[in-house]
Amino acid sequence: MDDLDLRITKLLGQDGRMSYREIARHLNISEPTARHRVKRLLDSGKISIKAQINIDESPEVIIAYVGLKQTAHPQETLDMISNIKEVIYAVNTIGRYDIIAVIAVRSRERLADILTNEIIGKNRQNISSSETHVVLYNRNLLVPAENIINSILDERNNE
Repeated sequence: MDDLDLRITKLLGQDGRMSYREIARHLNISEPTARHRVKRLLDSGKISIKAQINIDESPEVIIAYVGLKQTAHPQETLDMISNIKEVIYAVNTIGRYDIIAVIAVRSRERLADILTNEIIGKNRQNISSSETHVVLYNRNLLVPAENIINSILDERNNE
């Protein structure tokens, strides 16, 4: 990404609905250039524009950080965890944990189900230990809306 791509990305990060005309005006470029650059950034997967939910405004959402120590196959476990719809992201790290996942759920019961059945239950032979941290307070935590919405809809369908 060159400097213009970075500046466009910064503007879209501030307002994902900013028009091409506004982008062009802010950056002193033509509207077709702004349109072309944004399209290229989106098509290449370098950026995406999605709705996010402010967790401060959604107190019913539980955010948990899960650290896993692996005995083998961290990439397989990472792939499996990444496919759980409530997982915001999962990363393979160096340090205390081999994998750290951030999960957004609407109930302690769902968190327990994910941990015991979907993560540890399916990988018991590859996980030597785990530690879960539940967020009590946060600042500026935005979560992709699709993670929360899927959880809400599933919960309502199961009622």
